[in-house]
Amino acid sequence: MASGGMATLYLARITGPQEFEKLLCIKKVHDHLSDDREFTEMFLDECRIAALIHHPNVATVFEMGRVESSYFMAMEYVHGHDLREVLAAAKRLPDSLSWMYAARIVADAAAGLHAAHELKRPGGAVLGVVHRDVSHQNILISYDGHVKVVDFGIAFARERISHTAVKTLKGKAAYMSPEQATQKPLDRRSDIFSLGTVLFEAITLRRLFKASTEVETLLRVRQARVPRPRTLRPELPARLEQIVLKALAPAPEDRYQTAAQLQGALEALLVEEQQVSGQQQLADLMDRLFHAQREDRDRIIEEARTKVNTGALSVVRFRQVEEGSLSQLSESRGLRPWLHNQRWLLAGALGGAALVILAVLTAFLLGKGRGGPPAALAPQSREAAMEDPRIARESPRPSRDASSPTSTRPSEPATVSLEIRVLPEGAQATLRFRERKYSGPVFRAQLRRTEAEEVVEISAPGFRTQSLMIVPLEDQKHEIKLQRLQVFWRRPPLRWKALPD
Repeated sequence: MASGGMATLYLARITGPQEFEKLLCIKKVHDHLSDDREFTEMFLDECRIAALIHHPNVATVFEMGRVESSYFMAMEYVHGHDLREVLAAAKRLPDSLSWMYAARIVADAAAGLHAAHELKRPGGAVLGVVHRDVSHQNILISYDGHVKVVDFGIAFARERISHTAVKTLKGKAAYMSPEQATQKPLDRRSDIFSLGTVLFEAITLRRLFKASTEVETLLRVRQARVPRPRTLRPELPARLEQIVLKALAPAPEDRYQTAAQLQGALEALLVEEQQVSGQQQLADLMDRLFHAQREDRDRIIEEARTKVNTGALSVVRFRQVEEGSLSQLSESRGLRPWLHNQRWLLAGALGGAALVILAVLTAFLLGKGRGGPPAALAPQSREAAMEDPRIARESPRPSRDASSPTSTRPSEPATVSLEIRVLPEGAQATLRFRERKYSGPVFRAQLRRTEAEEVVEISAPGFRTQSLMIVPLEDQKHEIKLQRLQVFWRRPPLRWKALPD
């Protein structure tokens, strides 16, 4: 689904008897970070904190574990978009996002945050969780109208394994609280300020503290000068403006003291204004904003399911997930216990071994009858190993010596073909692969056959950068459709006004 500097997010599924199926997300840490103690501890903290929260407005974490050297976390798949994408889509459709939708979304997010803030150990001790990264990207809205708070990766708690280094800022600068930007001690009221920033931007469709540089952004956050929302949108209720300004009070003691108080104020406002906004209304909004995108996503998921069912989807680490239980993946020996319990796989392996032995004996007898050993594999020509000069050439595997013993496995091609087509065709796409850059809408190459995962990065001006994970086990063709960047906020044009004489 996505890949960043720390981890890759996969869409996966578990299956069971009678066509049981459930989609979920697997967040897999990059292999090279598994030995990074600081990052590993931070990831384990995220798993521990998120797994303890049980609330309909927080994405559920099912399990975490380790397969070989890779840590992973299995969590709820939210079929929808984050609030940033919702606001960007709303700007393209005038009057599509009434303030009541923003109030409903923020009220639900506040309910989820309150559950995290109130989190306790089994003995009753409060953990003192502070999310520290409340922003549009971490509030998801599903197509059926559910709001979910996600990503507790940098959350603070008294019982964290990892500890933030001195003078280290964590979080998005434009959504920090003044005390977070000045590195003062934090409590739940810091998250309330961040959620107030989200509410301000959702009802005004304007950025609040974002500046051209991060230093200037932090300076604005520390000053906490907030314009009145009704100066930007006069039709907003006066009571809503009061709620926003209280949530964004510079001093923590002047804000709402709990996220539940902020939620209650927004709920009361919706009742006073007789605005009906619930799950069904949010679902209708999502359908108006993302009808076409939802159809595209459903089609992509269905195509992926079909490829998995036919065995055409190449996955290395989690290729058996769709047949087994997630709990069996958390064993220290990875997939072996799960494979041990599958008798049908054992029977198939025995049958395959018998066929391989029979093929080896047949080849040996035929070679003996001709009076010599089997001919060595001829290496591929340099032209056949590379169809496009823009991709780095790879040398074919050396041919086996004629005196080497006969292999117990049938021979496989030394190389596989890779083709990547980038859409739209007019995009000036750049592909980064194996520390080299290539340009053009179509990339073709012959790669050495291997089970190692490799990352291909595709970028183009005006489009979002995307990453593609490949495993060169078989010939592959990929079609990447780049998504255009959506401008969230534009500075209003200057208006000249004549001065009086």
